[in-house]
Amino acid sequence: MPTIACVAQTNDVLGEVPRWHPVERALYWIDAFKPAVHRLDPATGTLASFTPPEKLGSFAACAGGGLLIAGRNGLARYDPPSGRLERIVDPEAGGAVNILNDGRCDARGRFWVGSMSKTMERASGRLYRLARGRLDAVDDDIWVSNGVCFSPDDTQMYFADSHVRTIFVYDFDLAAGTLG
Repeated sequence: MPTIACVAQTNDVLGEVPRWHPVERALYWIDAFKPAVHRLDPATGTLASFTPPEKLGSFAACAGGGLLIAGRNGLARYDPPSGRLERIVDPEAGGAVNILNDGRCDARGRFWVGSMSKTMERASGRLYRLARGRLDAVDDDIWVSNGVCFSPDDTQMYFADSHVRTIFVYDFDLAAGTLG
């Protein structure tokens, strides 16, 4: 019978978005409420925790180092050890109603991220795709974006709206980066 053991005691309020970094061979995750970014090296057991400048909804590793973060003030490039932050874009800046939440990269490196309402008064969230420096809204009328993921053959994208307890399945064209 398998055993389960705690490998990192971080006392997270809402620990989520675990992501394996294949180059560093390390596990990253966030605490969406503290805020915090954690990095665990499973080979050595070394745990490092960093405090980003804002609460995060999700992140992805950048090819040139650092992280792409989806935070309360949009998308930014963040270097955890130095704390350096470079803002990219905030698609929700005009309304102050929505914040970015869960996101993930597809197999070609495009970052898909959803927004959600801070007030939960209406389905004001959107689903965005960041590709080659351009951010496009690809769907809307979302309450709470969560669970962006892709099928093993990259022909479908799954996306959950937690508020309405629904998982949406989109046809996905990996080459074009489009939803059907």
